[in-house]
Amino acid sequence: MGGGLALVSRNRRRVSRLPPGAGYRTRRRSRRDCVLEIVPIPPEAVVAGAGIAGCAAAVSLAYRGTRTLLLDPNPDQPRRFAGEWLHPPGVRELERLGVDFSKIPHARGKGFAIFFPGDPAPIVLPYPQGEESLSFEHSRLLALMRERVDEVPGIEFSPGGKFCGVQGSVTRYKLADSDEIRCSRGALVVGSDGKASAVRRIFDPGSESRVVSHMAGLLVDDLELTIEGFAHVLIGAPGPVLVYRIGERKVRVCFDVPSSLLSSCRSGSGLWSAYGAVFPQSMRASVQRALEGRRVQWAANRIRNRDWYGQDSVALVGDAAGHTHPLSACGMTLALLDAECLGRVATVSEYVRERQARTRVPEIVSHVLYRVMSDDDPGSVTLRHGLRRLWRTDPVLAGRAMRLLTTEETGLAAFSRIFLGGVSAALNELGRSSARQSIGSTAADFAGLVAFARWLIGDLAMRPASSSLGHGPVARATA
Repeated sequence: MGGGLALVSRNRRRVSRLPPGAGYRTRRRSRRDCVLEIVPIPPEAVVAGAGIAGCAAAVSLAYRGTRTLLLDPNPDQPRRFAGEWLHPPGVRELERLGVDFSKIPHARGKGFAIFFPGDPAPIVLPYPQGEESLSFEHSRLLALMRERVDEVPGIEFSPGGKFCGVQGSVTRYKLADSDEIRCSRGALVVGSDGKASAVRRIFDPGSESRVVSHMAGLLVDDLELTIEGFAHVLIGAPGPVLVYRIGERKVRVCFDVPSSLLSSCRSGSGLWSAYGAVFPQSMRASVQRALEGRRVQWAANRIRNRDWYGQDSVALVGDAAGHTHPLSACGMTLALLDAECLGRVATVSEYVRERQARTRVPEIVSHVLYRVMSDDDPGSVTLRHGLRRLWRTDPVLAGRAMRLLTTEETGLAAFSRIFLGGVSAALNELGRSSARQSIGSTAADFAGLVAFARWLIGDLAMRPASSSLGHGPVARATA
């Protein structure tokens, strides 16, 4: 008979297989022959931004059968200094996504060691139940996440593709190397395009992030940590210093630099002059040598409350939804948990309510921790002394504090117990020191503690525990 089927593109060229994001339709060419003509199949979800949060969201959506388009508007963006620490819940989420982090250099962490000036030994705060964190160079994990995206069926990845907005129920976007604006009706839009999110600007133009300080990042080779396996937090400089291992031989040192000192700390010698005294003696020579011979990477530390997660058919994940100071190291963990939730719930409304409720306390913990560890106002200093005493003398409350830090515990009652425990310890410290200082100084410290509590209560009052914003369904596979 000689008849058959041929697969051809829309310009009539014969092809051997379907390209990503395409399907076919039958068109009869003659009585004996017909062709299967390739036509684009609109995605059910458009993920704008292919960082770690965007890749995780794309994989989570694809896991449940959602046809997903992942757009990366800046594929040639140079490597940048960004998050490198995952708390245990984030590690578990990486494993659920099928990411094999054994392929990249990394380090395991057991918790934190806090170094207060004048203390004979650091305060060691291990993760509960012996769990471990993961640390690595950000760019290496990102490459691994994109490798996983390529492996998961149902995801079309378009480096250079751009989100062009929404008109009514129609999502508009461009694929790489094309000026053609494509449309998808009723698609879920996922904003995962970072702190300067273009998606958020379209739908929530009134909210902006603010710079609270700057971070200087330094890689040091062959540096032996005082307590291996624990991230070191050094207190007593103009800002806290975070030191952690990211590989067998590499250690990252992060200096939190107030904006007022930025110009004087731009050089390695300026950083060492301002921060060198807080390093343990065994680490000083290696860090000073690295500051003299290596380039320091800089990033602005921005804060934006996670008070807008989306509406209708738009959802935000990761830094697009909000971001905290990196001292708490919870940014990437929250981003991965955002993606997990988005892939699990049925509607954007459910996603918004759950994530606002579950990130409220971790965000507050981050703000409180940074203020207590960096500010020199009487309230912050008094509470810092109280927390130091609490962490040293009450291992149960210290363990609960770590559960809050890692986002394992997100209840307001648990946070209140820790905060009130710190206030109680601070008041005890005030009582002990009142005999050694003037009445006026003690009164100023007490007034500062009251002012800190008022600031915290005001911050809590401004954060809704949940919201009914959003009505649209999260995209699912069609039957």
